[in-house]
Amino acid sequence: MVYHLGLPPRHHALTLTSAVADIAGVQVPRAWFLGLAAVVIVAIVWRAPRNAVGYTTGAVLLTFFLCHTQAYCNYYVLCQYFFLFGVAAYEPRLLLARRASEGHSLAGASG
Repeated sequence: MVYHLGLPPRHHALTLTSAVADIAGVQVPRAWFLGLAAVVIVAIVWRAPRNAVGYTTGAVLLTFFLCHTQAYCNYYVLCQYFFLFGVAAYEPRLLLARRASEGHSLAGASG
């Protein structure tokens, strides 16, 4: 991982760094995007339910790849895999139990 963090920016990559460079013609310091990634990743992990491992992992990787200096289409396939893993592991009964414990009607009526 240390090796990847030391790679120079590539402006043909699918990242925020290359988007800003292409659109605005500005080179944003790498530390800004790594700081943004760190803040977003901490927020995702802190707010995510503990049973949403696939969604959380996919969101964390997506954030890291977007804020890194190099990421290509095949990197984002891994994020899609984790999001699909989250969909496959989704259990509606857990959502219904949570809604019931919060006082919501299981039938969806407002109450």
